[in-house]
Order: sequence, then C-alpha cells, then structure tokens
Amino acid sequence: MGTPKTDKYKELKPAVAIVGPGLPKTSNLPFEIPHDMGAFLFESTDPPQAFYESVTDTNSWIHITKTIAVPKTGKYYLVGYFAPNGQVGNLFITVRKPERFT
Repeated sequence: MGTPKTDKYKELKPAVAIVGPGLPKTSNLPFEIPHDMGAFLFESTDPPQAFYESVTDTNSWIHITKTIAVPKTGKYYLVGYFAPNGQVGNLFITVRKPERFT
C-alpha cells in the first residue's frame, strides 16, 4: 500500500484489511463485514519507504508490504483506509507479483 510522496503523506498511517472466507474473526475494523467472513488487518507503523516508478515517472511512499496466502478459494476484498481519527488522503493498493522487465 502506498501514497503520493509528499510531506503530508509521510506522516499519515494508512491501513489495509483483507476480508474473506476462512480468515480470522475480528472486531478491530472501523467498518462492518459479513458475518461469514473474517479479516487480516495490516496497519502502517514504520516510516514509509520511498519508491520511484520509472514507467510512469512517479514518486510514492510505500507504507505496507505484505505477502500472504489465503486459506481457501473464494471471493476476497481489499479495503484501504486511513484510521478513523480525522486523517484523509489518497492511497493505492497493488496486488501482484514483482515486475520483471527484460
């Protein structure tokens, strides 16, 4: 998960939830999820890492990097948000394997 690379976003702490079947039940989310689903929650705690993307010539802060395996086949949802304490801003989530250009 990342944000634009500006001073404002360096201090913000985004979070991401992965919601779906077979995940642990949780009540730590600031939104409701279906009763038959659980979630993994990842919150930004460390300083973000600078990232330059040469194809689009953009600079970003990377706040969270995780690799997970989901426990079973099904429909999963990614929810990116800022903690409900008044923080607002733009963020992005990527789902992929690392790019490899040849």
